[in-house]
This record gives sequence, structure tokens and C-alpha cells, in this order.
Amino acid sequence: MRVNLTNGKVTHDTVPQDVLGRYVSGEGLGTGLIVYAVSAGVGPLEPENRFSITTRPLTAAPCLGASAFAVEVSCDRFHTPGLSMPGFLWGELNAAGFDAILRIGCLAKD
Repeated sequence: MRVNLTNGKVTHDTVPQDVLGRYVSGEGLGTGLIVYAVSAGVGPLEPENRFSITTRPLTAAPCLGASAFAVEVSCDRFHTPGLSMPGFLWGELNAAGFDAILRIGCLAKD
């Protein structure tokens, strides 16, 4: 799911096969989406940066440690992804048929 805060649109996209083939699991997919979508030199607070939330393959499974999800953003102009792995049951995203949410753009200042 792609959420564009600049124009207020939500689209349902398919992850490119080359990204799926290179990056494994939720945190890998998040890294791939950031690296694939953000150009080198984009700062962490610029509207061109991306913010991803991805689930792991076993999210919502009744297994200890399987329900974490990944939150990632490009942290600096060198394209270093920042990653957080909260241990929280977040199966609703998987149940809705999505593996990731990718935030694009920014809200306008009033």
C-alpha cells in the first residue's frame, strides 16, 4: 500500500519482482523499498524520503518472536536505512492482504 501525504492518495501497488528477489523477510523488503524508491542524497526530513512499515512472513502466527514488524526510513544522505523492529502483534495488515505500507511526501504546513 502506498500512502501519499502530499496529494492524499492511497494506491495498492505490487512490489517489483527484482526487489522481492533481492530482499528477504519484512525488514529486507522494507530496506528494498527504501533503497529502490529514495535517491542518494535525499535527507531524512525531506519530502522525497520514504517511510516503510513491513510485516514479517509469520506475523500473526502463534509463535513467539514471529509477530514483530519493521519500521524503516532512509536516515542520511548516504542512503543508510534506519530500522526498528517492535515486537507487537500486527496481523491486521497481513490479514488485509498487504505486506507493507510505504509513506510518500509530506503534509502541507498550515
